[in-house]
Amino acid sequence: MYTDITNKNDSSMHFEGARSFNVRVENCRYRRWHFKLRLTIFVVTSLLASSLMAAQLRAIAVLPAASFVSGPASGHLIEAANGVLPPFAGQPLQGFSDILFYQQQWLAIGDNGFGSKQNSADHLLMVFSLSPGWKSASGGSGVLVGKLHFALTDPFRKVPFKIIAEMEHYPGSEVKVDPIIKARRLLTGADFDIESFRIAADGSYWFGDEFGPFLLRTNSKGELLEAPIELPGLWSPNNPLRDPAAALVQRSGGFESLVFSKDGSALVALLEKPLKNSEASTLNAYRFDLQTKKFSGLAWQYHLHASQNRVGAAGETSTDDLVLIERDRQQGEKAAYKKVFLFNPETGASREIADLLSLDDPHNLVGMGAVFRYPFSTIESVVMPDPQTLVIVNDNNYPFSVGRHSDKPDDTELIVVRVE
Repeated sequence: MYTDITNKNDSSMHFEGARSFNVRVENCRYRRWHFKLRLTIFVVTSLLASSLMAAQLRAIAVLPAASFVSGPASGHLIEAANGVLPPFAGQPLQGFSDILFYQQQWLAIGDNGFGSKQNSADHLLMVFSLSPGWKSASGGSGVLVGKLHFALTDPFRKVPFKIIAEMEHYPGSEVKVDPIIKARRLLTGADFDIESFRIAADGSYWFGDEFGPFLLRTNSKGELLEAPIELPGLWSPNNPLRDPAAALVQRSGGFESLVFSKDGSALVALLEKPLKNSEASTLNAYRFDLQTKKFSGLAWQYHLHASQNRVGAAGETSTDDLVLIERDRQQGEKAAYKKVFLFNPETGASREIADLLSLDDPHNLVGMGAVFRYPFSTIESVVMPDPQTLVIVNDNNYPFSVGRHSDKPDDTELIVVRVE
């Protein structure tokens, strides 16, 4: 919409007394200039509107909230929530914090588990393989099936601090550490909080962690190959090797996203939150050389559109741009900001390509009508396989997030969005 600034009833357009020729000429110029301005605003606004309206839900596959894989019992350190009574006989197949399409299959990682270092000591760090039965306009089951691909372990004793597998009881409880965790030296959500991952050309897996923040490198079996790599001079209060009082990385503000540099020679690790001594709306991304295995400094910065927002996910594209999801922490009806941007690291410019709270759904794929909302508190994964397609999944923080329903845990919804 635009305001008609040449409206005759606008008092700013009235001239008192005799109207000279010069006044009429200037008035005509004024009107012509504003007509051009109106036309420009109208065209630009129309183009932007059509671009945003073009974001459309094309397919969806849903994993029910109560989905588990076999493994040590979990949830001993959390309270009942949203009708769910812990502990659980196995491990939740939930809480996806990143996804990749690799060797013709979808892979996803779970984060540290139940939301904090204190309550996730019995939650394994896991990579899953996913099989989506896409529901689209042409049909499909709409069911997402997942299974365990591997769990992260430390068989070569690379971690330089005491891990849960070396303890008798889960911290803060009288519950004994599961014998399987101890025997296999399985890593848990009290050891690290993995939020992002990439697979290098040599087949090794790199994980971005929030607690250190650290970079972790494993083989294709999930076995840690070297000691966790720290960000020089910067650490989080959760880093077990450093003084928490001197931490400049905010709690839960570590490596939320990992992307490859354009030439593939480096990883770029993006912090989820601004540093304590920096601007409240600026996120730092750091370059890590894959050959030297060292950080080489600041790669670029991203400026949030609102200081309380966070970048939950980032991904590579076929151009020089990155695709980012910037979101608030609200869920359900309170969710107000869940947007996808193309971001150019060289120029710092960003361009909105989708509003996840207002996606067209002309085929009413999920029974919500013509507009589909994706109102989850944590949306932490995005893949852009081509310039018109986004694949996105939510982290449902099982059993705590209630973005879709107010009284039961969120399912995991893997969606395909068409953008122009």
